[in-house]
Amino acid sequence: MRTIKHLISMAPPSLGNIWQLEKHLPASIPLISRCERTRADINTIFRRLRLGAERGLIPDLAKTQDPPKAQANAIEGSHKEKNHNQQTAPKNSSRSKSTDEQKHFEDRFVVSIIRRAIWIFENIAEQSIECWSLMEKLETDEPDLTDEQLKLRKNKIIASFGWKRDNFQNLPFSIKQRINRQSYEFSDQWPPPNLSSLLLMIGVIQALAFTLDAFCTAARHNEIAGAEHNTASIAKDRMRSVLRKTERAFGGRARDWPLHPLATRALDLQEKLASVIRPEGQSHLWVQLQDHKGSGKGGPLANMTEPMVAAVEHLGLEGDCNGRPHAHRWRHTLVRLVALAIVQSMQVLQDMLGHDNLEALLHYLLSVEDLVGEVMKVAEEASELLVRTAVEDTVQGLAGGGAAQPLRDGLTEMAMRRGIDVLGTDNIDEAVRILSGRGLQCTLVRPGVLCTKAPGQFGPCTKGRGLPDTGSCRSSCESRLELASARIECRDQIVGLLREYAEVSEMPLASQHIRGKILANLQRWPDVRDEFLASSPIAAEIWSNRR
Repeated sequence: MRTIKHLISMAPPSLGNIWQLEKHLPASIPLISRCERTRADINTIFRRLRLGAERGLIPDLAKTQDPPKAQANAIEGSHKEKNHNQQTAPKNSSRSKSTDEQKHFEDRFVVSIIRRAIWIFENIAEQSIECWSLMEKLETDEPDLTDEQLKLRKNKIIASFGWKRDNFQNLPFSIKQRINRQSYEFSDQWPPPNLSSLLLMIGVIQALAFTLDAFCTAARHNEIAGAEHNTASIAKDRMRSVLRKTERAFGGRARDWPLHPLATRALDLQEKLASVIRPEGQSHLWVQLQDHKGSGKGGPLANMTEPMVAAVEHLGLEGDCNGRPHAHRWRHTLVRLVALAIVQSMQVLQDMLGHDNLEALLHYLLSVEDLVGEVMKVAEEASELLVRTAVEDTVQGLAGGGAAQPLRDGLTEMAMRRGIDVLGTDNIDEAVRILSGRGLQCTLVRPGVLCTKAPGQFGPCTKGRGLPDTGSCRSSCESRLELASARIECRDQIVGLLREYAEVSEMPLASQHIRGKILANLQRWPDVRDEFLASSPIAAEIWSNRR
């Protein structure tokens, strides 16, 4: 601590990461102490810290080394002319190597492990923790029992526990369980046959809680490891931790991550799991399940990669994760999925990852091989799927909106050319290919509403040509196509608006605003409009006075 205090006092004010102090160490050691033994001890301490970083125990330390000289020149002195007469030996940069940590997980692995996690948390996680809690209580209440006696008593607790299996008899997947004294085998048996199998499940539950949390938040490994949840000052659907890597000040900045309900459920169960063996007065969320060098049972667990590796092995998913399942890979996985699924995803990704500049985000995007090709493929498939939905609803006479009648006329003409009355399944496939080839594009405005405007067409949303502006879509547009799923939603909206209009009829501004909404919805579906014109005098009056 004396060394670090001295290094902090000598460091520049702009230094934002405590581990970067190490580069000032060689020049500072003679100033800290004149004793050779003390100097040797300081070097030993920092050597052990570096060793811990290499083993993954201190994730931040390994990533804060000075950049290569050429890279530093490019960043800090890019205006300087490069001397081509100087020849230097090529240096291998550990940052440029393709490591497992920088790979995204394949879709097959993500689907498999998330499905297993959801099923475990919905069906067996809570009762597994309750049974394990009884065994830990036995160990605390009767400290004089020998190891063999404890094992026998714990196995009796498992056998007599009231396991609930109303919806299943066996697991829907296999997991490693202890079969005899010498071996483990994959089995779908439930409840667990013995103590060893239950302890394996507890470890898997903690690793899967981390997995769901990382998958839903894309937080960094150290941010999840130091997280708090379900305390008095934190909302139930939030996770609180400290953002350090992008903050310049010592101590970082507190940040709350919004949680998906699945992640909220997982962290609630993880809090229950941690409370079983966590020392009283402490609040860390992730715990050591066994005595470990440097941290006893119930102590804080800083490295979640090893539990993840073990859980993937116990679930039999090693072959699907294309490398070592390092915890940081979930950030790269989320970047790829968001980039493929969300239009104009750059700002979303910056907010999600906690980046304050585009360069940091590009590091993640460029780690995905052929991301542009994947994005184009997904966009083509999504557009083709929307065209198919539009064609099917139009053929069945269920589509609405300004684009419905022209599309219906074109499909009718296509059927007449083939000498048939109605397009069948094979003909619809052909129609989708033809329409897509002719440039028909469908953009999802919102669920049930499509835009068929091409970039070269004029549209009221853009007041000119160009890509459609989904935020300015209006029901009177001739390029708007309403799917069958929007019909029920349209009817419900009109019913609610008519009720609201009756309540504010004496408020001129509010009533005129609602009249406009009612008129816009009456224009969407002719049959829905006819229904309300016949049954509602207010709707009939609004429609007759339209301009």
